[in-house]
Amino acid sequence: MVIFNMAWGGSLNENGSKHIRMLRQAEKIIEFLEILKDDLDFEERANLSKTIEIITDYVLKISDKKK
Repeated sequence: MVIFNMAWGGSLNENGSKHIRMLRQAEKIIEFLEILKDDLDFEERANLSKTIEIITDYVLKISDKKK
């Protein structure tokens, strides 16, 4: 299971709060998709894994911009 852990240093202004909310939403989506994979066939699992990877890469990309 993929879980995003992030220590936030500094104040949580509007942009920081929005970023934290977006990370939490992405985490919930990925948790759901990981559970859903158990009910899928091989090809569908592969497609879902690619989707999870895309979401993860995007979150890491926007997190790097925040540093």
